[in-house]
Amino acid sequence: AFGDFTKFLLVMGQRFSETSFARWNEIDLDKEEWRIPSERAKNWTENVLPLPPAALEILRKRVPGKGDDFVFVTERGKPFRHNCTSRDKARLSEKAGISDWRLHDLRRTLSTTMNEELDIHPWVVEAILNHAKKGIEAHYNSAKYKRKKRHALLLWSQWLTEVTNGRRPILDEAVIQELPELSVSA
Repeated sequence: AFGDFTKFLLVMGQRFSETSFARWNEIDLDKEEWRIPSERAKNWTENVLPLPPAALEILRKRVPGKGDDFVFVTERGKPFRHNCTSRDKARLSEKAGISDWRLHDLRRTLSTTMNEELDIHPWVVEAILNHAKKGIEAHYNSAKYKRKKRHALLLWSQWLTEVTNGRRPILDEAVIQELPELSVSA
């Protein structure tokens, strides 16, 4: 369960608490989206996220059983909490040969890679991360960037697939054009 939880954190780039307390009624597998309600979001703003293929694969393996409410639970059926993940994280760190990292680093990895490697506009990355808009933008810009978030998360999912398959990710225009419902200008 922790492996799926960690992968989902990486694929979606959401906060630990928003992911650990994700409920099945927030997930729409048919629409391929996850709706984090405002009351569970750090900035009290609902975040609707398109689910890229890598996230859908994780979720479809975890289809809820009778009485399940939370998407990711411990062996005791409770949502993950920071204090209950240290043993699992230590095992993962040893297996990966990585030390001195935090689960929040997965969120930073998504942000940095989208900005640096994938050329996603920073405001789209900020929308995915559900960071509060500041200054004049907070007053005048109410865009949700639904299509652009889908595009960014599809590119990110493709990039992760390439990396985990041991290939150097090359996302040229031909690859981008193959993504469903999107074009380079999206």
